[in-house]
Amino acid sequence: MIAPGVVPNEEQIFTVLTSFLKSVLPGIKTLRGQSNRVPEPPDTNFIVMWPLNRERLDTNVDTYADCVFTASIANSVMNVTAVNLLFPGTIKVGASVWGAGLTPNGVTVASLGTGTGGIGTYNLAGSPPDTSSEVMAAGSEQLQQNMDFQIQLDVHGPLSGDNSFTIATIFRDDRGVQLFDAACAAINIPVLLAPLYVEDPRQLPFINDQQQYETRYVVVFHIQVNQSLQLPQQFMAEVEVTLYEIDGSYPPN
Repeated sequence: MIAPGVVPNEEQIFTVLTSFLKSVLPGIKTLRGQSNRVPEPPDTNFIVMWPLNRERLDTNVDTYADCVFTASIANSVMNVTAVNLLFPGTIKVGASVWGAGLTPNGVTVASLGTGTGGIGTYNLAGSPPDTSSEVMAAGSEQLQQNMDFQIQLDVHGPLSGDNSFTIATIFRDDRGVQLFDAACAAINIPVLLAPLYVEDPRQLPFINDQQQYETRYVVVFHIQVNQSLQLPQQFMAEVEVTLYEIDGSYPPN
């Protein structure tokens, strides 16, 4: 079972890019492409963003984190009263919960209650039985893929030449990196996005629904996105060893 949500997801990536563009070109309308029955905005100058490609940069980076805690369950609400500090993991939405009497991979954290990863309450899915206080676990494996996320910007309007030059120049500068960092912080996600490089602006005329030519420059941004997803992972708590005499009767019947 894959925990819901990819970090950062595509919506968050476009939110960060939109914030960057609004900081660089305040007052210029920015919108997503591939929207059906949506006409051009009435603005003279505007930008349309199109996702192009996701190019892998390296192999996966896998990390593991066990999460062990003491909790009870009542009416599908898990109340965590203590956390084992020897294990670095935290309880996350979508995580599978393991414990005595809980169906393997059947009980998951549906949403946060008063808890935010440690002590507190959590709302569960999977019809868990009421359980008295016991040791439970919610370990995970995180799979991270670093990619070159390519987005095309269609810069429209009489100022499209200067506007495309402005955004391409700042994107390749340290100021662009700082703007991306600030945009990530504003939506409370880790800084997992950074400008990689930008292709030179190209002038490609655009024909509107009135069969009129409009000035348009096309700029392709390459953004490094370290995107990850979380999988449930059980960990071994103890080993039971059974000894057998090797005297010709092994294996036992």
